[in-house]
Amino acid sequence: MASVRKRWRPIFPGPSLLGFCLLAACTFDTANDAIVDPGAGLPDASIFEPDATSDPNAPDADPGCVGDDFSFALLNVESCDLQESSGDLNLSDSGNYDLDTDTGSLRNPAAQSSTLAFTTLAQSDGSELFILVVDKLTIGAQTRVTVVGARPLLVVSLGDIDIEGVLAARGRANTSGAGGNLDTVCALGRGANGSKQQDDNDNEAGSGGGGGAYGAAAGQGAKVVTSEGDQSAAGQPATDNDLVPLRGGCAGGKGGDTLGGEGGYAGGAIQLTAAGTIRISGKLTASAGGGKGAGVHGGGGGGGSGGGLLVQAASLEVSGVVTANGGGGGEGSRTFVSDPGSDGRESSAQVAPGGTNASEGGDGGGGGSAEGSAVDGFEGANSGGNAAGGGGGGGSVGRIRFVSPALNVSGVVSPAAQEG
Repeated sequence: MASVRKRWRPIFPGPSLLGFCLLAACTFDTANDAIVDPGAGLPDASIFEPDATSDPNAPDADPGCVGDDFSFALLNVESCDLQESSGDLNLSDSGNYDLDTDTGSLRNPAAQSSTLAFTTLAQSDGSELFILVVDKLTIGAQTRVTVVGARPLLVVSLGDIDIEGVLAARGRANTSGAGGNLDTVCALGRGANGSKQQDDNDNEAGSGGGGGAYGAAAGQGAKVVTSEGDQSAAGQPATDNDLVPLRGGCAGGKGGDTLGGEGGYAGGAIQLTAAGTIRISGKLTASAGGGKGAGVHGGGGGGGSGGGLLVQAASLEVSGVVTANGGGGGEGSRTFVSDPGSDGRESSAQVAPGGTNASEGGDGGGGGSAEGSAVDGFEGANSGGNAAGGGGGGGSVGRIRFVSPALNVSGVVSPAAQEG
């Protein structure tokens, strides 16, 4: 179960600041513990000592917002955009938690649901952030927290964050991770769908879907062998590399022909920001799903791209695993149902293989990781009047960024993280 420890702060706005506080949701700490008679109205303004260093005509110069607890400027959110902390969030029951950024619903391993206190914030790319403010976040060693929904997740901790288990916004069998494959950012990043093509004997089959792209180039889907058709285009990599605004990856394209394989789902996006120390001894992942295999004559689906992971803290220790790997492309088919591509590796920097060996269709291309770039799908072999579908292209890696003046990384990070 999620346990919550409330932290209360004194709230004592002066008369000139009352309207501002109601609008900006800011708190004002005061050293004066004056007791005010509720029947006497607001206290006399003379009890408020003016700040000699501030402009008396600018009462909002130091609003005392939640973000002022930090010794550095927060990324993707302003100080006064944050609500008050809801206390410690301890997710340590053994099993699976599911967090939905569309509704704020948190389902625990006992299938009991609660709604977390959250806020949302519009980003410049048209998407919305889902923001949790806590005193401390703990994910236990036997715990997996899976984040889904349209909004990327931002957790702001006024203390530490400890991830001993798994925090995941990865592409799964039927959905992208939280904040993944959004229309606002993936119009160019998604892999192109395959098409129906004819070989040189006029037999029809589907080309493979293109791989989804984000942090690097993705693989193209293979055409039908001896066809005059084209390869299916891979998605275009993003031009921004700092995860501001925060965003996830893009999906792979569907394989061509009626029974073409579905494209792989994209990794989502998570930002962790802590005033204290973030320790990742478990796993933080936004890896992608592999493209699906095809039915007879279909092209394989393109792999999805990895998502985005941004970690910002006064001190950061990574002894576990942080991954945003791409998924492998699905195998094309000639006469049998073909193999899917492997999901992007969650626990290593290894390349996710494309689908292979189940059919005479073209093999799927491997997904991107720190150990290798995404690969184009392969053409199949036509035989006996049956045309072979092309393999789907591999999905690219996502993006990882670490921002901390005290950074200690001894674990697995794939792809390599941008620092600073």
